[in-house]
Amino acid sequence: MSATVRSGLIFGLVGLFAVIIVGFVPLLGILLCGPGTALVVGGLAGYFALRWSEAPVGSGQGALAGAIAGVGTLIGSTLFVIIAFSILRSDPSFQDSLNQAAEQLQQQPDVAVSPQDLQTMVSTFMPIVGVCLGIINLVVALVGGLLGALFANRSRATPPAMPPVI
Repeated sequence: MSATVRSGLIFGLVGLFAVIIVGFVPLLGILLCGPGTALVVGGLAGYFALRWSEAPVGSGQGALAGAIAGVGTLIGSTLFVIIAFSILRSDPSFQDSLNQAAEQLQQQPDVAVSPQDLQTMVSTFMPIVGVCLGIINLVVALVGGLLGALFANRSRATPPAMPPVI
């Protein structure tokens, strides 16, 4: 396995769990801390992809490692939104809010939305939101991988470090 793939997979696994954990930070954890985590994870993946490589490689390898790590952050974001929404659905006040919203929609002319329809729409929309946030994290991790690779290239005068054996 190449150093690029190895680095991307290791930091992708770290990113998966890190994004889920930082998502629970109050006040915009998934919106601010998620991309910040993706940037750090992608940067480390790009840096170590070049440091562990024995052959001379370019910054593209770091971007690739960051993208692989970004897939982990994408999965983590999606899982976080699904977990958070499951917790939210168990709250009776959330159910009451959905029912009130459905009643308000039913009062509008030419709108026929039952509480079950509204709940189905929200249940369908939440994983899509998680994937969209994950795509943002993937792009940020890719940029982080590129930056990490650029940093590793600047300090490439030292011999390559040995990657962990998987």
